[in-house]
Amino acid sequence: MVDFLISLNNLFVNLVVYDEKTVVEDGNVMTSRGPGTALCFGLSIVAKLAGKEKAQQIKQAMLLEKVCD
Repeated sequence: MVDFLISLNNLFVNLVVYDEKTVVEDGNVMTSRGPGTALCFGLSIVAKLAGKEKAQQIKQAMLLEKVCD
């Protein structure tokens, strides 16, 4: 995947790919927008490793329902 992105970057020098999502997953790669989204990013990791139900429990306990989508 990385080689593909490097090739795209070489072909389309002015191309910028930007996603408005707080957390983005692509296969085994997860990333977020920056330090301000650390809690949402952490919840995404919990969902991936422990399941969506556990992440939802933590989200509710931390009052993050309206912050993290």
